[in-house]
Amino acid sequence: MKRVKLFVFLLFVLNVLATNEILADALKGTWQGTLTTPTGKLQIILNLSDKTGTMDVPEQSIKGLPLDALSMSDNILAFEVKQLGIIYKGALDSGELKGTFQQGPVFKADLNFLRQSEKQSQEIAKKQSRPQTPSGPFPYVVEEVSIDNGDITLSGTITKPAKTGKYPAAIMITGSGPQDRDETILGHKPFAVIADYLTKRGMLVLRFDDRGIGKSTGQFKGATIQDFATDVQAAFDHLARRSDVITGKIGLIGHSEGGVVAPLVGAKNKQVAFIVSLAGIGTSPKELYATQQRDILLLNGAQNGDLIYDTFMIAIDHVVTGKEPAMVSQLLQKQLSYPVETAEFVSRFMSDPWFISLMNYDNNSVISQLAMPVLAINGEKDIQVEPKANLEGFKRNLIKAGNKDYTIIEVPGLNHLFQPSETGNPLEYGNIPITFDEATLKTVGDWITKRVL
Repeated sequence: MKRVKLFVFLLFVLNVLATNEILADALKGTWQGTLTTPTGKLQIILNLSDKTGTMDVPEQSIKGLPLDALSMSDNILAFEVKQLGIIYKGALDSGELKGTFQQGPVFKADLNFLRQSEKQSQEIAKKQSRPQTPSGPFPYVVEEVSIDNGDITLSGTITKPAKTGKYPAAIMITGSGPQDRDETILGHKPFAVIADYLTKRGMLVLRFDDRGIGKSTGQFKGATIQDFATDVQAAFDHLARRSDVITGKIGLIGHSEGGVVAPLVGAKNKQVAFIVSLAGIGTSPKELYATQQRDILLLNGAQNGDLIYDTFMIAIDHVVTGKEPAMVSQLLQKQLSYPVETAEFVSRFMSDPWFISLMNYDNNSVISQLAMPVLAINGEKDIQVEPKANLEGFKRNLIKAGNKDYTIIEVPGLNHLFQPSETGNPLEYGNIPITFDEATLKTVGDWITKRVL
């Protein structure tokens, strides 16, 4: 589940600018500083003009994050990002901004800025390169397609070998949050990388924008995992009607939450040829979310993991039983010392119909109905979907299903995105040039090939 948004990782979310102050000429321009976090360093860039200011975080592919309450007086620069609990205050001293960055109840660090040079700008651009992202001309066919699901039209891309014929096919299912067909995150395009690899190995691959995202119609907000499952089934039906697809060899590849949606579709549609779960959930979604929050907060300097876990389990119980978001907000403020704005943001997120549908989802029951070949693969360093408990959940439930062809793999050294990683912290995602580990790509490709090619 990629919807973890606390502490510095919360920089993924944008906020609304609110400032009436005019900055002094001495502060206009672009400033660059290095923020030291518990797991590494982040380059922070400030872009300051007469009345406004924005923040860039190049390693996370964030550009133009608006600053709230921006002010400058007596050589003091101050701003906030209220929704995320970010506060900065610094003083201009001999051409350098020297100050303190704070986010959330536990993270606080010195953060100084100097004016950005042209060389630094070029170095940042180089760090943001993604060498695995495919670029044309391609040695295969690329086709834009539209898929109808009731009053929703999903827009997608099919890649298939250039030679005319019928091919086994795979449908790619994105993780949580609004995702485009490439599952773009921090400049990485993992689904484009996977589709390119599998197509070159002789498969037809379909990937599509989530409903309401990119070129797809409909509304993303308010949609549930059951809604997303109907989108995948519509994609399956589309492929089954095509003359270039081997009807009995259409499988599903889901990442993160997509590893929940794929089994949901497969449990109902016995024609699904195979399922690949990439960092999918094999245990209770409630336990998964509470564990996820605990592990990320601990990695970013929080204390008392048991309190964090127990608090989020209570918060989950609040939302699934229909209690007001204000109760969740108050709980997080009282138990975990969350700033009001951050607590309210998290409570709204947890009250979304999507989140409630996931928390109510009986994952164990669904997986125990899967009879087709299943590959469940997770990275050892994944702290968003803890690998051991979730892989054990897949194994336990597939045994219960009487499944005769399943493979469970924990890959050493890889994070939630299947990148080589030191800690697995989401802060590292944007700093890693590798989009998807090449050896793991081969493992997935070999496993599928043995079953459909």
